[in-house]
Amino acid sequence: SGAVRVVGKEVLQDPKQRFFNYLLTEDCYVSGGPTNNGGVIFDWFANEFGDFKNPFDLDQSMEELISEASKVPVGSDGLLFLPYLLGERAPIWNANARGVYFGLNIKHKRQHFVRATIEGILYEIYSIGKMLEENRAINRLSVNGSFASIPFCTQLIADIFNKPVSLKQNSHSVGLGTFLLSATEMGIFKSLDEAATSVELPDTYTPQKEHQPVYAAYYDIFASLSTKLFDEFEAISTIQQNNAAMQNSEAGLAQAT
Repeated sequence: SGAVRVVGKEVLQDPKQRFFNYLLTEDCYVSGGPTNNGGVIFDWFANEFGDFKNPFDLDQSMEELISEASKVPVGSDGLLFLPYLLGERAPIWNANARGVYFGLNIKHKRQHFVRATIEGILYEIYSIGKMLEENRAINRLSVNGSFASIPFCTQLIADIFNKPVSLKQNSHSVGLGTFLLSATEMGIFKSLDEAATSVELPDTYTPQKEHQPVYAAYYDIFASLSTKLFDEFEAISTIQQNNAAMQNSEAGLAQAT
């Protein structure tokens, strides 16, 4: 999964109730929204369409797919991907949303699908960020997690958000955050602000300004499709659920027989 979150002294109020507020300390809150469809979607793509013969080749296959994606122009030559393979939480909150490749033409090759898949995952992340920016100014980002910390993906985040992105060398920083909270409670740090000064983010990715207008145009289509396809999401989800129920019933009957 994935999420975009901010920390602040006040609970963020959203009339549309699209994101969560969590109590971090007595006077700090974490506000943000989650997505079901983060790095797991790229894992799915690599498993289904990557070139490997055994599970131990998967990492190598993913590196090769990233290399392919890097050779495709920004925006994947007009191929868009809605990454809702697992339904979706923020910002559309639709359990029946489904994955879609849109804009496909005869010129598109596998490398376009690779890049479109990555861009689609990050468009969804960006949609959560835009939702938060309705309530809070965001000047820069920091990222963690294995997918977001792939250099190619981190640069895309900077380009799509049009903001600088900082990256800690150890991408799995949840444990560090837990320690800083505990250390503050124990009095090792006087406040979370002081604890935060101990975190070093040595790698910063600067947005490539020439890419932002391209991504903005494609994102508008992405966001529009995510809402326009509501009825079609409902219809196909109903058919899929009915088919699954029928197959389960037939499997149960076969076992009984």
